[in-house]
Amino acid sequence: MRLYYRYIAIIIILLIQFVLIGQRFRTEFEYLSAADGLAQNHVFKISQDEDGFMWFCTMGGLSKYDGFRFTNYYFSEEDTSSISSNYTYQFFRDSRGRYWVTTNNGLNLMDRKTGKFRRYQHNKNNPHSPGHNMMREITEDREGNLWIVHHKGVDRFNPEHGTFEHFTDDSFEVGRHSGSVCIDSSGQVWVTGVKGFYKVLLREKKLLKYENPDIKADVPLEGRKIYLDSNGKLWVGFNRGLSYYDPDADRLNVLDLGLNDVNVIDMTEYPRGIMVIGTAQGGFAVYNLQKQRLINNFSYSPSDPKGLSGSTVYSFYADRDKNLWIGLFSGINRINPYRQRFVLLEYETGFNNYINYTLLIHQDYSNGIWANTMEGLLYKKDLYTSYKSVLPYPEFRKGHNDVISMESDDTGNVYFNIRHNGLFRYNTAGDKAERLKFGDYFIKITPINSRMMFRIKICFGLPVMTA
Repeated sequence: MRLYYRYIAIIIILLIQFVLIGQRFRTEFEYLSAADGLAQNHVFKISQDEDGFMWFCTMGGLSKYDGFRFTNYYFSEEDTSSISSNYTYQFFRDSRGRYWVTTNNGLNLMDRKTGKFRRYQHNKNNPHSPGHNMMREITEDREGNLWIVHHKGVDRFNPEHGTFEHFTDDSFEVGRHSGSVCIDSSGQVWVTGVKGFYKVLLREKKLLKYENPDIKADVPLEGRKIYLDSNGKLWVGFNRGLSYYDPDADRLNVLDLGLNDVNVIDMTEYPRGIMVIGTAQGGFAVYNLQKQRLINNFSYSPSDPKGLSGSTVYSFYADRDKNLWIGLFSGINRINPYRQRFVLLEYETGFNNYINYTLLIHQDYSNGIWANTMEGLLYKKDLYTSYKSVLPYPEFRKGHNDVISMESDDTGNVYFNIRHNGLFRYNTAGDKAERLKFGDYFIKITPINSRMMFRIKICFGLPVMTA
């Protein structure tokens, strides 16, 4: 009967396959596109308002999504209260609850009750009008001013007075994916344009251009997204790589992601400490900020019906329900790993690899993951490190060791029972397995209480061990 149950367990495990080293999260994506009512499939920016509605800026209009249907806002030559252009770039809700939209033809203030728009556009006869109509990103400073990137620089806009101050540089221009703005914790404003990375000099009312980072490129470098992470580090994407700002050296340093020609378009943290990096033609990468290494990459595959629906990622947005919305060249994708029923981890690809046959799983007090497989007992410190074998040859058998049960205490010890070999204690700090000489016929280890006392069931009695 025991052998029968073991075969049943192996069959089930074959269907679930625990992941070991590869760390390839097979997440199912949900899709929305113009076929579902979206204004147009090129989704440049995504936002959420205080009522939970999602807003999508596309090349063909502004879309609001209520979870079931889209409401679209389009430019009309006959209606001066319509949005000023169908080429919308960013929807922004300010600290006073006003809705702003940047476009290729000026700034728009939306009347939330009527859905009508007030336009702010460049007027060569008014020095306090916008510096240029081709606008990109928008953000807000501590004083309630809006900073808006446009084709000649960046404007500081006072919504109460309706006036625009201009900060420009002769070299500055924006592109389809260039024109980002960020304000760091000290209040310093930074922008990117086609030519690179700039610092706003408030007193001089101009932009200071920085030297581009030493990124090897086959084309001229183009500044893309600026992002301030949760630790206050400033990241700057380029069309051929990723860099970060070093305040001590006052320069940009290159981050080697180990990928060729990373054409960065957007980035954000999801969740905290993990940065997703959207690229052109390369899907998106997942980077661990604390461990400073790439941990995953999602790319488009026409053979995967639940995978990423396109190879070019324009934008990200993490909503209040922990959904990650992804704007692409080909519509919208949405994922929520917190709601996924299973995450598949694999040591090697395929069903016929013994190392994927997982017979026993245990998570210790430090969130380490232990997996007894047909190729040995493997330990993984956390989700972002590789597995290693903890039963080395010749002390233990090659391949499968019949580990019946595992338990752990809060001091870093893990106890495992190997059939016909005895009870062992493994200390994760010391990285060594120690045999406890109580006998060879252990069946079960069971924790008793918070003092970490274990009940050890053997063939000849029921002893109790204090960890």
